Amino acid sequence: SHLIFSGGLDGSIVLSLFETGKYLHNFKSHTASVESILFAPVGFTPPIVVSASMDHSINVWDLQTSQRRMEMKHDEGVVKVMWGKGLHTNLLFSCSMDGTARIWDPRTGAEVRRFQGHTEGLLDLDVSADGTAIFTASEDFSIRVFQII
Repeated sequence: SHLIFSGGLDGSIVLSLFETGKYLHNFKSHTASVESILFAPVGFTPPIVVSASMDHSINVWDLQTSQRRMEMKHDEGVVKVMWGKGLHTNLLFSCSMDGTARIWDPRTGAEVRRFQGHTEGLLDLDVSADGTAIFTASEDFSIRVFQII
């Protein structure tokens, strides 16, 4: 069977079975809308799910225990999280309304790197296929390219 997560405006994250829609668990810790949810890459241990919210937080959830392993914080709402590519497949990338993009170690919660330069909040980010750059789009009507290595 396949699992599916959905995030709500109330900050809830619901885990269900894809085939039947059967409710399995409600993960609660966010206090504002959930904007992004993603599974860890295949082979990542322990198996985790990551959620990002407008409450400024990124939560890492342990799928085996359904418990929150850690919380990472931006200064404003987090609009997207994604896994790195290339050399950075075990790192987590995020963008926020605080105008920053950040790289995190999801095993420790440590902030690895911060990218600044926009004058307004970020709306989206992507990582280049080879993992050497990130692209950010902002409410300041600009797109920026930041070199990772």
